[in-house]
Amino acid sequence: GNRSLEVVGNTAINGGSIHTGTATQTYRGTVTLGANTTLTASTVTFSDSVSGAAGNRSLEVVGNTAINGGSVTTGTAAQIYRGTVTTGTSTTLTASEVSFTNTVSATGNLTIDAGSALYMDYGSPGTGVGLLTVGGNVVLNGNLSLGNQVGGDLIPRNGHFIGRREPFGASSDGGKKVPQEDTAALRRRREENQ
Repeated sequence: GNRSLEVVGNTAINGGSIHTGTATQTYRGTVTLGANTTLTASTVTFSDSVSGAAGNRSLEVVGNTAINGGSVTTGTAAQIYRGTVTTGTSTTLTASEVSFTNTVSATGNLTIDAGSALYMDYGSPGTGVGLLTVGGNVVLNGNLSLGNQVGGDLIPRNGHFIGRREPFGASSDGGKKVPQEDTAALRRRREENQ
């Protein structure tokens, strides 16, 4: 059957994948990726930092993810999150690209570190899929690609979007590129494009 996994202490994942089906995975210490890694579970919880930077190891989570350790670093490899994502503190994600396929709810600041790109897939009408809701600031040092206006909205609750200034327009996947603007300007842009 589906068995949950909880590691109390540090974890080195060298085998490439851990699959617990509809059960959970919880990592209560630092996690080091020794190979490109796929974690499959109903929810994967990281209580400390995650790093695959030493060998540029990618991370894919199939299921929901709770990032409570403040950072996930995969160097020049990608991070893909195929469920809802929550962060329990200000969080930095460092990768060649970071892809979200569902709702992201960040506590505090969310930083997509230098050289990274942020991608959010298209949402479905009325589902809220693709929403990025952040309690603090969004700091982006790479590219931002959102889905259509139904899904893929960027909603800074109490902060600002801080990133490289570029013209507002269609991205290569038909989504939105959002420039560095304040919350009111972002709201006006969304209304104009609906």
